Amino acid sequence: MTGELDRAEAEGLLGEDRSELSIGMEGAWFVVTEQSVHLFDLNDGISVRLPGKDAPATLNDTPRHIREIEVCRVGELGRWTMLPYAWQEDVEFTWHVSTPIVRIVEFLYRAELVQNGGADPAGTAPN
Repeated sequence: MTGELDRAEAEGLLGEDRSELSIGMEGAWFVVTEQSVHLFDLNDGISVRLPGKDAPATLNDTPRHIREIEVCRVGELGRWTMLPYAWQEDVEFTWHVSTPIVRIVEFLYRAELVQNGGADPAGTAPN
């Protein structure tokens, strides 16, 4: 696991587990794969990859706008598309294919923000 997921778990900011994510759902979710963790904020339509210690760096390690979630299901390779960066003017979208997904768990940072009047003292809310 990454430090962000470990910290969220230690602070009681993890909610229910799911077997699958899709467009149309709400909330924030950690998608744990064999090599990395992906944070999906489905309310804002953003994903970011948090690489594990043996995972190489990629363009997906910064927040990206989600275009479509093709497959995001425990036990399968994750596949989703993201909108391009502004400098990728000739690109319609980019693909991400993850290693097998081992867990999908809700991230309760939004509830924490509301309880603290909009403040995020733990620094857990994505940018």
